[in-house]
Amino acid sequence: MNIRNEIINITNSINNKSGYSSELLKTYDYGDLDKRDIAYIKRCVFTEIENRFFIDYVISKCSDLELNKLDKIVLEILRMATTEILFMKTADYAVVDEAVELANNLTHYKDYVNAVLREVCRINLDEEDLGDEIKFSINKALLKMLNKSYSKKTVKKLLKSFFYKSDFVIKQNKL
Repeated sequence: MNIRNEIINITNSINNKSGYSSELLKTYDYGDLDKRDIAYIKRCVFTEIENRFFIDYVISKCSDLELNKLDKIVLEILRMATTEILFMKTADYAVVDEAVELANNLTHYKDYVNAVLREVCRINLDEEDLGDEIKFSINKALLKMLNKSYSKKTVKKLLKSFFYKSDFVIKQNKL
């Protein structure tokens, strides 16, 4: 069982069949995958969802085709691989190789996937060019509401706090 293929199946269900990520990940049949692989799948899926606007922006910068004109599976492969390249600690060459293999097995766009992902590996995004909507992957309407309610400085702090990952978590057991 290929974990990247499983990521594609899950994200395709979430994005194209209107599934809820938390429910789908709880009920998904992972087969004989070990706990580390399942954890990696969940982390990759949630990272992709949390950074969707940014990931789509990067793909669109590296592609000649509009995202809405791409085959849905090809787009999911590109999103998954871009997530791994930009946010996970996976070697770029391994991600590109696996994504091209998936594209070869699932579609006939392997050369396109290879070209786009090689560009993603080389891209250098200057943060000043990105708006808060893209940089923080936040909906325009929500960003507008936050900007109306708070100062720019407070909104920046709030948006940055969404991406802060704590190394230490305490959970209360109410039993």
